[in-house]
Amino acid sequence: MHAFVTLLAVRDAASRFKFLGATPRRAFLSRVGGGALAISVAAPLAAPATETPLATPTAPPALVDIVRCRNELAAFEPLSSSTWPDIKAALNSLPFTDPGLPRVDVNGRGNTPRRIPIVGNALRRQTQFYERQLQYREGPTSGSAESISLLRKQYKTDGLGDSDALIRADLDMRDLYRNDCLTWLQEMADELEYLERAAATPEPPDGADLDAARGKALLALDQYLDRVPRPILNDAVARARGT
Repeated sequence: MHAFVTLLAVRDAASRFKFLGATPRRAFLSRVGGGALAISVAAPLAAPATETPLATPTAPPALVDIVRCRNELAAFEPLSSSTWPDIKAALNSLPFTDPGLPRVDVNGRGNTPRRIPIVGNALRRQTQFYERQLQYREGPTSGSAESISLLRKQYKTDGLGDSDALIRADLDMRDLYRNDCLTWLQEMADELEYLERAAATPEPPDGADLDAARGKALLALDQYLDRVPRPILNDAVARARGT
């Protein structure tokens, strides 16, 4: 058996992530566990890279909630006006939104207050919880650990050869997809308000813009989930289906 070490990295408020150090294989195994999604709507996720599982992966609860959001988005039927009240209610409740969460946050340096849109705030929180638990290792993707070697192949731009830069690039890409999804969820909420006001007009709208926003939010969330190692994503999908 070949010896190797695992690089573990987590985010913190100031630097976005930090290495926890090089950890022997046995210690790594003790920390792990803290096809397409099984849904008929939307394109399937990309084929996974070859993986050699080190342990039976267990999806963290935060990731299960993210998949639940994906499932509900895929099930929405925006082109039917009779479903608009239900879609509005779903967007303003869990797993998308928690009205009890704070409405003000600070930036990464912790010194600039900023308003947080309420729609999607629970999804935003769960992605942040999940990303703080991410683990990275040299070598192939294994279990729930991200492969730094695979990241080197994905990011061929000069200057991204070292592990720190690759991890930052990966986390930034996750941020991009998450924020894109949240933007389109807010667009859906705004469109639902418009549809409610326009329902009594002589020529009420047909919900096409709502459906387009739903499709873009779903695409962004699929792209976010496509970065999750397939064994742990499969576990999240199975557990989300059972809730």
